[in-house]
Amino acid sequence: MKERERVTSWRIPGLVAWSVMIVLLAISMFLYPRDTGGVGYGFWRDFLCNLFDERTYAGRENPGRWWAVVAFAVLGFTVFTALAEVAREHRRRWLERLGIVAGSGTLGIALAVALHGGAIHGVLVLITGPAAIVGLFAALRLQKEKNPIVFWIGVVTLLLALGNLIQYARQFALEAERWSGLPALQKLVTFGAFAWIALTLATTRPSSGESSRFGDGLG
Repeated sequence: MKERERVTSWRIPGLVAWSVMIVLLAISMFLYPRDTGGVGYGFWRDFLCNLFDERTYAGRENPGRWWAVVAFAVLGFTVFTALAEVAREHRRRWLERLGIVAGSGTLGIALAVALHGGAIHGVLVLITGPAAIVGLFAALRLQKEKNPIVFWIGVVTLLLALGNLIQYARQFALEAERWSGLPALQKLVTFGAFAWIALTLATTRPSSGESSRFGDGLG
């Protein structure tokens, strides 16, 4: 018999953090300076990482950069909470550990760009991306029977994320020709991920108590 261990539910903290993250990200986009043509942050034209830049392409100071950095730090936490909740509900501790890698990597990406670590940023994307994709794939296998709507949102997001990662790797690691549609694809992945995280946190069962007897699948 295994010892009884305390089980922490991340459901409510995750939902609160998700809401805060959306607000912070919206503020950072709103504060992004307009260029001489009156054009500000291009939602479909620019990468999310452009929100972390100290200055815009036109050379104007970006006052919203730290709002974006904090938003991505919170996003990293929400990625962790979503995977941790699936891990808790289905008794898969390894999935929670994978959530720690994906969540920490998301925070690292933001800090790398904010601190001008361009090369580190690229490496972190290539590490965090696969970790998040593997975590999502594992979570989807567990959600297939219980949450069909959440499952199919996750499947579409997973396929888009694979395409995004492949193209990013081609441009970053292989120095292939840049594809102008990559920022738009990134946003579709982002939308899907945001929806999957929120629905996963909203539909997981509340923790039944402060402690639970973990099954073998948690190891």
